[in-house]
Amino acid sequence: FFVAFAFKQPYVSAPIALFLYLCVSRRGRDALEFAVTLGLLLLGFAALMLLWTGRAYYESAIFAMAVNDIDPWRSLQAHALPLWKRLWSLILATPIAFGLLWPRARYRYLLGYFLVAFVWTLFSAGKFGAWLNYYSELGILMVVLVSLAIRFTSNQPAASSILDRSFLRHAILSTAAEHIVRRHL
Repeated sequence: FFVAFAFKQPYVSAPIALFLYLCVSRRGRDALEFAVTLGLLLLGFAALMLLWTGRAYYESAIFAMAVNDIDPWRSLQAHALPLWKRLWSLILATPIAFGLLWPRARYRYLLGYFLVAFVWTLFSAGKFGAWLNYYSELGILMVVLVSLAIRFTSNQPAASSILDRSFLRHAILSTAAEHIVRRHL
């Protein structure tokens, strides 16, 4: 989590989701301990970077990110078609997977993580110079959600129709096939 804040700001949704989950779960002490630990690690890292690089780290990793114009709507317009071409089946399957998993309490953190990642991705990918790599965490989470939904529906045939199971499996297979075709042909 520390590395996400220090180097790869598009990936900060996991620690944010964990903090929110701890708060919502009424585990305030754990949330505070997590936030203080992460904060101390970041302050220690900031001090080390200041000693080792002077302002160079801040100018390239923090300041350069902070001064970019952020326009999520413009970014979404630019990224929508390339994302749809690569992830169309997952984009369609994720709401089904979300609906199947939501009633099960054990998946709530993961679903919350997905929602935080979705909002954070829309925001962070709105920076000038951002491209499709900013959506990778969201794409990985979509694969995980759809895969868990396939597993759940396979183990609980009454929980979902055959159409849902077939569609979810198709989403994973078509995404994998699309990736293979783009990489190797």
